[in-house]
Amino acid sequence: MGCLRLTNCSGRPRKLSATYYAEWVLGVNRQLTQMHVRTARDASTGALTARNSYHEDFPQQVAFLHVLGGADSITGDRGEFVGRNGLEAKPAALERASLSGTVGAGLDPCGAVQKTIDVPPGAVVELIFLLGWSDGATSVSELIKQFNSPDQAHEAIDHTMEFWQDAS
Repeated sequence: MGCLRLTNCSGRPRKLSATYYAEWVLGVNRQLTQMHVRTARDASTGALTARNSYHEDFPQQVAFLHVLGGADSITGDRGEFVGRNGLEAKPAALERASLSGTVGAGLDPCGAVQKTIDVPPGAVVELIFLLGWSDGATSVSELIKQFNSPDQAHEAIDHTMEFWQDAS
């Protein structure tokens, strides 16, 4: 889970986009698993999902990437996002207005979700990105419902931080 808080300190409205990018492994080694990873868009939530049905131990696993409020555009194709001979430090996709929506099998898989936001003068806007995993027994939409508001997401973050502080 990632939170991005933006404050518009200027006297004029701002329109910008925020993009979350992840490379799917869904196994031990990306080079060995990437040919088996299939990306899709969850019909009920719009989340970007990834599966590796050939995984030895977790063939039913589903990884997902979602932004609260829904993404304006997504891609499951690393080639599109980074660009041909591109660099992750300067992805080609960020030079375009939106992501293509490409998902499926046979891609160099990744997860990228993009949200366009308007930030009025003096306002603070928060975006919350969810990066998660299901073993297949719980649906992606059920998991997202658990964190589908800023309050729920912050409560989960606080709970996780408390867990790790108690564990040390």
